[in-house]
Amino acid sequence: MNRHGSDGSAGGCGCGPAGHAAPPGGTTAAHGDGAACGPECVSAGSCTCAPPEEATPATATGPIVEWVPEECTLPLAERPARETEFEALFAAALRTVTRPEPTRLHLVLANAYRDTARELAGRERECCSFFVFSFASHDDGLHLDVTVPARHTPILDELAGRAASALAKG
Repeated sequence: MNRHGSDGSAGGCGCGPAGHAAPPGGTTAAHGDGAACGPECVSAGSCTCAPPEEATPATATGPIVEWVPEECTLPLAERPARETEFEALFAAALRTVTRPEPTRLHLVLANAYRDTARELAGRERECCSFFVFSFASHDDGLHLDVTVPARHTPILDELAGRAASALAKG
């Protein structure tokens, strides 16, 4: 079952009526009803119109490539694995996510994942030097601030969306 109405309408999902456009880059994802996703419904590497079990995941040739900046030096073939590492960390350790500023994401992780988070952030900084990761241990968990220059807020938007999605799946 998808979020589209039985009459084929979008049902408020934002992807519009039948005749969905392909997302930027020509990648075609599909809703549960087989209709192609448009750019407004492909978010965080999957269609937001379909429930998670029907969503189309990002691939090395799909949406993940579109939001990674050119200055990223991580080889293309390794990007999906890195994305999976962040998603696994968020799924296992994320307690809260806030966006105090457009250029800053604040996460609180379980303290038990301190070493994992620091190691992953260190590797990410090696390939994407515009990221700044700041850690602080508190009673309520490991606080992680991720900061980027203003021109890279779309990348931080993507990371925030993935963190929020993991938290919602909780």
